[in-house]
Amino acid sequence: LCGHFSIVDAMYAPVMWRISGYGLEVSADFEQWVKAMKNLPAMQEWLAAAQHEEWVMEHYEAMGD
Repeated sequence: LCGHFSIVDAMYAPVMWRISGYGLEVSADFEQWVKAMKNLPAMQEWLAAAQHEEWVMEHYEAMGD
């Protein structure tokens, strides 16, 4: 968000996952940031771990539908 990866990016990473997952319309700058974040090894690891969770909170998962 502020140039190089920083604590600000780490703080907003959960928000990025939600906005991206809900399919909300975002600016081109935000979309570029999302792509950069999702390409980070730590983010790929986070996503892989989330996809293997055994429990789901349906209320939150359905919010993007």
